[in-house]
Amino acid sequence: VVDIEIDDYVIITTSGFRDVIDAIGGVYYTVPEDMDYDDDLQDLHIHLKAGYQLLDGSKAEQLVRFRDGYDLGDLDRIQVQSGFIKEAIRQIVEKYSSDSDEEIRNLIATLSNMVTTSFSFSEMLKYAPYILGIDMNSVNIMRLEGSAEYRGGGSYFFPDNVKNQKLIFEYFSPDISEADLSEVRA
Repeated sequence: VVDIEIDDYVIITTSGFRDVIDAIGGVYYTVPEDMDYDDDLQDLHIHLKAGYQLLDGSKAEQLVRFRDGYDLGDLDRIQVQSGFIKEAIRQIVEKYSSDSDEEIRNLIATLSNMVTTSFSFSEMLKYAPYILGIDMNSVNIMRLEGSAEYRGGGSYFFPDNVKNQKLIFEYFSPDISEADLSEVRA
């Protein structure tokens, strides 16, 4: 349990993710390896070639869902997901930061129908200039610390609560001093 109060949120489903990527015209990304995986039970079919390419919504979903061929399974998948999300943000900022207010309004209107959020349309418009002016060096995508293990035929993630508390204090409580952080160190 991370015990962080969430003020606002954006929830995106798998189909919403595909729609968002399609709505922005796709994302250029380097697929790290050939990806071939079929799971008829989930109706999941992943077939991507390694290399730099434009990923539409369907291909982007394949990329972020693939884990079968990675040495570290889900942990490697998380790295690819994080890289893709950062690159998508960078390309969105680059593509739309010089657009007119009307074009940005249309984009937000389109995207707002693809997600569930606590933000009103007017709040999204208000924050758009800040988001489109973001310094990509200040974007952090993190995962909880811990270890992945196979037990009883299943893959499980076991969080490291001490390391995670430190992470939470460091990134979500910026006024806490280094001395306060010593309380959560092992």
